[in-house]
Amino acid sequence: MVSSPVAKRKPEPRAVTARERGDDGQEIAPHHLRAHTPGVPEFLDTDLRERQHPRVQANLPVQVRAPGLVRMAVAEDLSLAGLRVLGLRAPVGQALTVLLPLPEDRILTLRCSVVRQDATGVAVEYDGLDWEDLFALARYLHPRLP
Repeated sequence: MVSSPVAKRKPEPRAVTARERGDDGQEIAPHHLRAHTPGVPEFLDTDLRERQHPRVQANLPVQVRAPGLVRMAVAEDLSLAGLRVLGLRAPVGQALTVLLPLPEDRILTLRCSVVRQDATGVAVEYDGLDWEDLFALARYLHPRLP
């Protein structure tokens, strides 16, 4: 079988935002571009695919800030990647600042983005943690992990 010399076009490079690059500068796929895992129902697949850090029940009061919004809510659970905020409605992609007072530690100021929402609240992902906040969060989570 002889293959014809067809010129293959390279795909056009797409713009990559800073959020789509890892610490090493390599491009990472945003949540909405990740492929579906075969054999897993779509509604379960999102949580299974994205769960890289275990969640810890928290039920801590938080202050949520966005342009034109300052609101008290409750962090139902949290992890090293993000948290779930009850009693808050915000569109997916909305940038938020969450003030999270960790018991017997410090108040974390977390820049976040909404990644999921439902009737009871939103799930947010941290847009980056500095070392101090990362260590404070790890101190809170470690003794509570299963």
